[in-house]
Amino acid sequence: MFQGPDTYPTYHTVGGSSGFSVYQALEHPENKPVIDISDTLELKRIEETDAYVIFGAGVTVEAFRETLVRHYPGAQEYLLSFGSLPVRNRASLAGNLANASSVGDIMPLLLALEAELELVSLGSNRKVPAADFNSGYHTHILDQDELISAVRIPRPSATRKLFAHKQAKRSNMDVSTLTCCMAFDVIDNTLHRVTTGFGGMAPTPVRSARLEAFLEGRSFAEDTFRQAADLVPELFSTISDVRGSADYRKHLVSHLFSRCFWETHKNYRHA
Repeated sequence: MFQGPDTYPTYHTVGGSSGFSVYQALEHPENKPVIDISDTLELKRIEETDAYVIFGAGVTVEAFRETLVRHYPGAQEYLLSFGSLPVRNRASLAGNLANASSVGDIMPLLLALEAELELVSLGSNRKVPAADFNSGYHTHILDQDELISAVRIPRPSATRKLFAHKQAKRSNMDVSTLTCCMAFDVIDNTLHRVTTGFGGMAPTPVRSARLEAFLEGRSFAEDTFRQAADLVPELFSTISDVRGSADYRKHLVSHLFSRCFWETHKNYRHA
């Protein structure tokens, strides 16, 4: 498996191939060969420790959803919108990450959850923060002989809340226009340990350190999120494309901040 890139440099390594098969049909009808690792049992494990929920790289998006929502209920609708059930049952967790899309649905969620990626090769095994994985537009830090082996997500505290939203032109079967994910602790009605993840707002999925710092320590109130929304024009330098203009994306994200408050507030009140 690790020798594949050196031995067969023209081959593509695939997990579920839900994305690559479409790309190949449209862009490379000559059927470029693949190395299929979808049946590698070691990459399909799901393990829960006291500190982490660990997902093997080959875990399907649907299996990922079923386990993650037990810890982070706020991820439910977001992951259901990833694609149809057949797609979610085929697409692999690492495949979505390795595609390194600027609007990839999984990475913004992992950024907000402060996830780590385990990267392995024949001679090394390293852990990197999800925030360090993307190096540019459709590029990442994986060496040629390296694979993602697992995703490690911290288990949440009882006070942890998650908001996650995907905006697309159609439900489920469409590429995201943008994604907005925010996580935070609410203690004595005050925001703590705020983390974010945005897709479609930059060449790569990004956290917003400035937004996180603004919200940290402030009151868990709608006015706080409205004030944060006023910062959006300064927070992102996004572009226009066929899915939406830069102004549309900024306008939408600013409105999602209020939605974030009301959705998490509803859950907070009944917790």
